[in-house]
Amino acid sequence: VLLDVLNIAGGNGNYIYSVDSQIVDLPYPYVPNASGTVTITVTDDCGSPSLNLDTFIYVYPTPTVLFMADDLAGCPPLTVHFHINNFEQGRIYTWNFGDQSALQSTYSQDITHNYNTPGVYDVTVSVRTENGCNAETTVPNFITVYETPYAKFITNPGVIESFRPEIHFINLSSGA
Repeated sequence: VLLDVLNIAGGNGNYIYSVDSQIVDLPYPYVPNASGTVTITVTDDCGSPSLNLDTFIYVYPTPTVLFMADDLAGCPPLTVHFHINNFEQGRIYTWNFGDQSALQSTYSQDITHNYNTPGVYDVTVSVRTENGCNAETTVPNFITVYETPYAKFITNPGVIESFRPEIHFINLSSGA
């Protein structure tokens, strides 16, 4: 909260401002730990009576976001279903799947994403409440998409004959 006092007149203009008995310069960034009344006091050096302004500041609780996924690893295309564990109606959840795809915002508890490129991905979910409070949770290295395996074998000899029944297979596969 940015505290300020406007339209003060009188005295000699040398005003002293205090917030909860602490002398401050205005505008003053006030960050309360909890809801409560804050008192702004204005005095001057002429001996005029002090002006006390009391106002109640409500501090909304910081939201949290916890999520899980049904598949954490697999081959592409990997379809992952994500679920918000502590979902609350009316909040907007913004997903960053870590794969350079566009951010996706939803008011829903569940979302599905397809990973098409091999890699290891961080997943981040940001939450914004109806009161404008924000929070973010990132799970590093949450999703792993494996390289697509390549299967290839050759035989030796290259031509199989009935009088030479022994065949050797040479594995040229990769990514398995």
